Amino acid sequence: KRQGLVSVNSLSLGDLEHGERWLREADALLARIVAPDALLISRNIAAAGQHQAAGQHPEARLELQRARDIIHRSRNHAQGFREAALLQSEATVTYDLGALAYWRQDYETALAEFQSSRRLLVKAAGFEDLRVESALEAIGQVQVALARPAEALETAEAHVALFERTGRPDDPRLIYPLSTIAEAALMGGDQVRAKDAFERSVALIERTGAPEDVAMMKVGLAAVLADLGDMDRAERLVAQASRTYEELRDPSLVVRRALLMAVEALLASLRGEHVRALELWAQTTAVAEGAEIQNREKNVLSLLGARVLRGSGRLDEAIERSRGVVVNARRHHRGKLAEALVRLIVALEDRDGDEDRDEALGLRGELTAHLRALNIPPAPFDALLEQGVAAVSYTHLRAHETGRNL
Repeated sequence: KRQGLVSVNSLSLGDLEHGERWLREADALLARIVAPDALLISRNIAAAGQHQAAGQHPEARLELQRARDIIHRSRNHAQGFREAALLQSEATVTYDLGALAYWRQDYETALAEFQSSRRLLVKAAGFEDLRVESALEAIGQVQVALARPAEALETAEAHVALFERTGRPDDPRLIYPLSTIAEAALMGGDQVRAKDAFERSVALIERTGAPEDVAMMKVGLAAVLADLGDMDRAERLVAQASRTYEELRDPSLVVRRALLMAVEALLASLRGEHVRALELWAQTTAVAEGAEIQNREKNVLSLLGARVLRGSGRLDEAIERSRGVVVNARRHHRGKLAEALVRLIVALEDRDGDEDRDEALGLRGELTAHLRALNIPPAPFDALLEQGVAAVSYTHLRAHETGRNL
């Protein structure tokens, strides 16, 4: 620091020779301080990546925490562009720690890390630029997982605004915040807003996206349209998506194919074609069996299956699947809790045993308290319970998971 001040003073006094010499010495001194740490940071990040690829998440987390400690130490000696670079490195490490927390379903920790990553990126750049996109996407998705629809909507709207502010209204990645808007809207029982978000996603990605992503968004839109009573269009969209997957014959799309078939089964059930619905559901489970499906995706399939099974009179199986999601949602992905409770309640009330009625009554109380805590109007869910029909909630399965690691 002293050499740097001497160089500035010399230069300001017109002493170019001494000023430049002191500047070179200051730069060399700073490099000796920062460069070894930069090497250690790179090594820690590389080691974390290797551990993560091997499924060794605790070891990966330890390496990332070491990298962050080194960055904090280095920032005490860094200025100017080096400080900005360290801030960006810390943002990356912090984001990756958030991703690890997300995978172990520690959503509160994940949210804190992603929000910190966003703040660091803004501090490094001096304003909110394109580098915050992954953080915004991740924040919105975790807020959905934590059943915070109002916060998720606010984050996703900010993400959409960033695309618009940077002159990219047709960027295919815009489907990610739009999908978050759809999910958060469904969580609050606002199917019309969810439909509008999916409509915009489909229109956008048909112009700019890959065929498999177009198919994915069409399935999501179809699921919402089915609940809104537009069965004809829902079936057309599902048929289009099915043709796309058949043409691609990509084994990596197995989870998306399973979801497509589950929605097909649901549509058949809603049409009263229960034999066909059960056949399609059996095919869905066969396709999904042995596939690497994340816990959250399993919940989505289970909730779709619960509705198909209930519609076909297989109440015990519908109750079992719904109950499994309720248990998981209470502990982890609370964003699915309201929907899972509705599915379980209506199946229990259909079965109508003494214990079923008592359990359903208690679950209704839990649902009311849950919605009140989230500040979600109960009317849409009350209407569904009165009708004995649970709305479809579609969780988008995207081309890649949130950000780099989610």
